[in-house]
Amino acid sequence: MEVKTCSKCKIQKPLIEFYPHKRDGYRAECKDCGKQYAQSDKRKEQVRRSRCSGSGKEANRRYAQSKRGKAAHRRYRQSEKGKISQMRVLVSRRLIAGCENTLTHDQWQAVLKQYKNRCVYCGRKVKLTVDHIIPISLGGTHTKKNVLPACMDCNIAKSNRLLLIAMLSIAKSR
Repeated sequence: MEVKTCSKCKIQKPLIEFYPHKRDGYRAECKDCGKQYAQSDKRKEQVRRSRCSGSGKEANRRYAQSKRGKAAHRRYRQSEKGKISQMRVLVSRRLIAGCENTLTHDQWQAVLKQYKNRCVYCGRKVKLTVDHIIPISLGGTHTKKNVLPACMDCNIAKSNRLLLIAMLSIAKSR
């Protein structure tokens, strides 16, 4: 039976006492020490700070503005995947530009307020996207009368179907 020395308690233990890890197959600390650390006040404070500070967003912004981040973004745009992504954006912009397009930011905010910032399909209070009752690809317009707030999951599930048909299929899947 293979054994490994824990990096925290310095005790040799069988491999079954260690969590698997990519680097050498097992984590450096044993399960007991890992659990103690996860439950410690120090770890809880680190988690609280990382959730409250928004430092991840700031770090992402700084990276995107750095030379290295700009170069990575340029490489992505030139890759096959990046070109496909750009084409999707262009197609959706062309569709919206080709139809009646009178939805303003204030009107969208009024729609969100009307639905209490909740998805019309599932009722969750998450980041919402514009969903068209009659999809633009089927001749719908980009106006206040033709939009609803929907979470990304429900909007993707609705796809380019009409509202009633989509609501029935979304309700079946839940």
